[in-house]
Amino acid sequence: MNRNAFARLCYLLTNVGGLVDSIYVRIEENVTMFSSILAHHKKTRLVGHDYIRSGHTISTHFHQALFSILMLHHILLVKPSPVDDACTNESWKWFKECLRALDGTYISVHVPTMDKARYRTRKCTIAVNSLGVCDRDMKFIYALTGPEGSAADARVLKDALTRDDIMKIPRGFVVITYVTMDIPNVERCLTPYRSEIPDDPIEDLNDDVVSPSNDTQDDFINSFESSSEWDTWKENLAN
Repeated sequence: MNRNAFARLCYLLTNVGGLVDSIYVRIEENVTMFSSILAHHKKTRLVGHDYIRSGHTISTHFHQALFSILMLHHILLVKPSPVDDACTNESWKWFKECLRALDGTYISVHVPTMDKARYRTRKCTIAVNSLGVCDRDMKFIYALTGPEGSAADARVLKDALTRDDIMKIPRGFVVITYVTMDIPNVERCLTPYRSEIPDDPIEDLNDDVVSPSNDTQDDFINSFESSSEWDTWKENLAN
């Protein structure tokens, strides 16, 4: 981050995020400490040594900066635009009308010993299961973090759909889709980021994989359920 970008970030955090100077720590120092922890994975103790601050001071100002960053979501998060016929990008031109790509990731955290069981992932790490949604330029559209590491991806997605925020999936767009590849004797099930594939074989097998509720507002999906047909289809494909 150069000086110009740093000054712009401080300006946004001050005028939009509501970040203010404290008695002993100015905004610039606060943002610097926050950036050091976030970008360079520095521990609170190490940052406290570098800036000659107590651990309590570092933690307090980190959370203040984090709250201000979250207030900038309408500036930092972009609005998606679908892939059109004029797209020439080799990675995206095959997915016409695609709005966004979603995926989950584990973020390591420290929790009390009594809570570690809930945060233990299938990879035996202590983390939270986070959901991120990007457009084709890798700019974030939506982000959700907080669910315990033991939470399945489907549960995190359902949580995102039921929240009263900007995670909206239009009706007619599918979350899980099917693609066949011309490889001899091989059919691979992918989960790319695509909408409405003509003659999708899954649509006839599992109409309740994405099951819109009757009380949805406008034309958006806000819930989904799994089905035994979907599990059977995946097992047969794997075999």
